[in-house]
Amino acid sequence: MNTSLQRFRQWNDKPSVGYLTRLVLFELEQVISIEPVGMEVTSSGIMLVAGAKGVLFEFSQKVCTWQETKVDDEVGELYTENIEMQVYGQNKALLSWLYANQARRFIGFWRDTNGECFMAGNKDNGLRYQYRRAITDRSMIQVSIAGKFTQPSYFLDSSFINTVQFQQF
Repeated sequence: MNTSLQRFRQWNDKPSVGYLTRLVLFELEQVISIEPVGMEVTSSGIMLVAGAKGVLFEFSQKVCTWQETKVDDEVGELYTENIEMQVYGQNKALLSWLYANQARRFIGFWRDTNGECFMAGNKDNGLRYQYRRAITDRSMIQVSIAGKFTQPSYFLDSSFINTVQFQQF
């Protein structure tokens, strides 16, 4: 009997801390096309309108996470993307941006503490956000950015996140 095995093992012996350090959002209207190759998108595979400006969130340790879940439903396989961030304090500029952009959809690009980059969304379907703010034992704004897609998040060439212009919070 002939058999073959595909082997998976831990490739990196160091702990892999799983928080996000950077999140970039572009409104869907600013995206011309995204052309993945397999499970990866390179900088040359992302076409934005001339002069497109994204929004950049940079995080200190342990305040932003990402989770992807595959679900099967009546339309087939769907991938739910969810990014959760906590911004401490009541940042007026961030609140103004959240109020002004509530109805918009976004393409998201992010980098984790290990330097891995990913993206979610496509020209026809983007991420949306909800937020809440509270003053309890901490004053904070909690933002949840989510979307459902027919494909999982793509790996992203890290040079893209470093080369675009941003409005920074």
